[in-house]
Amino acid sequence: MQLRSFFSCLSLLCLAGFVLPSCSPKEATFYSRSGENPPPSTLSLQELIDKTPDGGTVSVPKAKFVLKQGLLVANRKNIRIECAPGSQILVDDISADVIEIVDSKGISISGAFLRHLNPLKKYECHGDVVKLRNASEVTIENSELDGCGAIGLSAWGSSNITVQNCLIAHNSFNALYIDGCATVRIKDNVIENNANLIQSYRSDDIEMSGNVIRNNGGYWDTPGKAGLKK
Repeated sequence: MQLRSFFSCLSLLCLAGFVLPSCSPKEATFYSRSGENPPPSTLSLQELIDKTPDGGTVSVPKAKFVLKQGLLVANRKNIRIECAPGSQILVDDISADVIEIVDSKGISISGAFLRHLNPLKKYECHGDVVKLRNASEVTIENSELDGCGAIGLSAWGSSNITVQNCLIAHNSFNALYIDGCATVRIKDNVIENNANLIQSYRSDDIEMSGNVIRNNGGYWDTPGKAGLKK
């Protein structure tokens, strides 16, 4: 009877459009049955992050995830978020950060396309694409941090941050905003068409190298000058 109940539950999961992942205990994968459509629940991706143990990997499939609110990684250690080519993580609320990493250590994001669902061209959007608060040993690589995030990457009170091989574009306030941070490496990125390039306060050991930087505006720019077009 117990075995029959197990297979009955398994059948119901399959009918609901879920495919159970085949993975090690430290890996968790969520994907729709077709592999192309977003999951039925807009919170499923957040739940996946929450249920992945420290030291584990979140594998994001090729799908378009439209979220009502941004993703949060809080009080975690050594979590990898790996996105398949063609996946998109979009947030409907322009006042929300697409992903926020708080009080965490050893978090990495790779292969992600992160953006608000309906980007604005002017600075009317207050949510950032990636926000770090009191985080350390964070790596963002091979990803797109796309507007209308007010800021592509904002970091507050964080350390040992690496952003590499990314496209940071179309952000309506700054590409980068760094406050109270230490040991920040921005390397081999394309940073273009942002309203401003960078603002940095009370931070130490910031290194930018190998980046392609073009057509970013400045604080006093008018619509006729370089940078994100108003």
